Amino acid sequence: MRVYRWEVARSLGASAPKPNLPAMRNFQLTIFATAAAGVLAIASSACSANGGFGSPAPPVPQNGQLGPQAYTSPGEPNPLSSVSPGPTTSPTTIYLSSSVVRAAYDGSAADPVKANRLLEIAFGFKNPTEDPDSFATLTVAADDDKIGIRTNLTLAIPPNKASDVAVAAIALKPDMAKIKRLTMTFENVDGDELATATPSPPPIALTYTPLDDKQPAGALTIVGLDFARVTGPGSGLHYECTFGLVNASGSKVVIDGFTVTPPKGALVQVAISVSVAPRTSTSLMTIILRFDGKSLPAGKYSVTANAANTALAQATAGLL
Repeated sequence: MRVYRWEVARSLGASAPKPNLPAMRNFQLTIFATAAAGVLAIASSACSANGGFGSPAPPVPQNGQLGPQAYTSPGEPNPLSSVSPGPTTSPTTIYLSSSVVRAAYDGSAADPVKANRLLEIAFGFKNPTEDPDSFATLTVAADDDKIGIRTNLTLAIPPNKASDVAVAAIALKPDMAKIKRLTMTFENVDGDELATATPSPPPIALTYTPLDDKQPAGALTIVGLDFARVTGPGSGLHYECTFGLVNASGSKVVIDGFTVTPPKGALVQVAISVSVAPRTSTSLMTIILRFDGKSLPAGKYSVTANAANTALAQATAGLL
């Protein structure tokens, strides 16, 4: 079961979605903005997403943690995102209906854990006017930076309708953990400012939630898997892989890396180590990956959690 980015789509007033529209990409915004208990709901309904690997192997020596880690109690908010809701009044001009920022690993980095996190931004507009417009440029600046990072991204904003949802990944120069303030500026094709937003920087810590006592015992599973197209960072094609982990066994599980396999092209080994305590689920984690090719292939993408060259869990999903 996927519980993803419909939060922004709904805030944009999306009605029954049409096939292949970006607005129907079950983006992970609902999980971003809901409590960590939502991950448990996914876990209880998605254990079949595991590739049938059975019980996990005995824990292997830990090879580094996933950055700072924190434990949360069930029902506490998921801290890995920052949500900027839309206006509470009824604007008469084009406005940013909602936006969500999230820290993501750079899957192209030699050491994604030590490398600066990327900033992933999902957003959309509403247009209450009779005139169409087109979003063209997103500028993101951290703290006192007066220039920021500019990303070109075309998004049509039709009259009297909501736009589709767009997703961009930005490589900011400061360490994400040190950023105190973000400023996002959205401009149309004429360079006119459509909107600004100042979301709080998203935390980078992976969080953990104890499983409910009613959760059946089982192996490590990958849940809430999502693959989606992303603009940036920089040039070339990129896509994201977002998922959570559930350890329903009575033993700690240590993962030393993940393998991401597209339907065509080379697989990607991502050296991110995660230790999951017994009877515990993690918050969602996002990895931004580069694809060398003319277009992202259709078909099934997979992610495998590994330990000592042994596959512990695997899940598969299509590209949204």
